[in-house]
Amino acid sequence: KWSNNNTWGGSLPPQPGFSVHILPGQHILVDQSVGPLKLIVVEGTLEWEDQGPEAELTLDAHYILVRGGHVIIGTEDKPYTSKLTITMHGNKEDPHLDTYGNKVFAVREGSVDIH
Repeated sequence: KWSNNNTWGGSLPPQPGFSVHILPGQHILVDQSVGPLKLIVVEGTLEWEDQGPEAELTLDAHYILVRGGHVIIGTEDKPYTSKLTITMHGNKEDPHLDTYGNKVFAVREGSVDIH
């Protein structure tokens, strides 16, 4: 789980301004609000835990790159019932990721499932 220190090698979960790399084969269940982070690279799986219709979580980042990985926010068989607000931060002066630009949620050879 995102909130579990063991997920992060015994350290606290990523703090505001950090960058995160979800490695191939790694599956992280997000159980709390995240960010604002600088960069999230997903090569494994990043999945949001449904906490019921009363729960409200946020994801704040400058760049999100799903590169061969998967972002899962609910499934067709089990739709996500919590509220998740994704906010991308930045402005036109921020550094650009080649091909994608800035303030971006990009997917390259991966998938984003939202149900």
